[in-house]
Amino acid sequence: MHKNSNEEKHQMETILKQVKDPELLSQIEKVVPFHGFLTSGALIGIQMLNIARRELDVREGERIYVTCETKSCMPDPFQILAGATIGNNGLKIMNYGKMAVTVNKQAPEGAKSIKGIRIILDPEKNEGLSQTPRLVPEH
Repeated sequence: MHKNSNEEKHQMETILKQVKDPELLSQIEKVVPFHGFLTSGALIGIQMLNIARRELDVREGERIYVTCETKSCMPDPFQILAGATIGNNGLKIMNYGKMAVTVNKQAPEGAKSIKGIRIILDPEKNEGLSQTPRLVPEH
């Protein structure tokens, strides 16, 4: 199994010490055993899921559909925390190598469209930042 480098472990420990939100800590604790270790990609996936839930007003138990634009780490929180898996057709992975995700709720029967959101981690907007990456929702 791949392990975090010592530098990555140190960075993740530093980030975790700054997390004061008990809900976010709980989410991290659920994702880590599934993923195997904490990575920046998994942490970004958790944050993207939280943004999507807030922006789309996703209620507990509501089904979401997710398209991740990378296969590395980021899809795992959507599987564990939202139940969107490849097997239940709730998760698609289009490996474009981008830290981006598109999320929508299940459309009501007969609906011709449904609101969705695309969230992307824009590396240019995060250059030189020493804090949490800036995630940009695209409506």
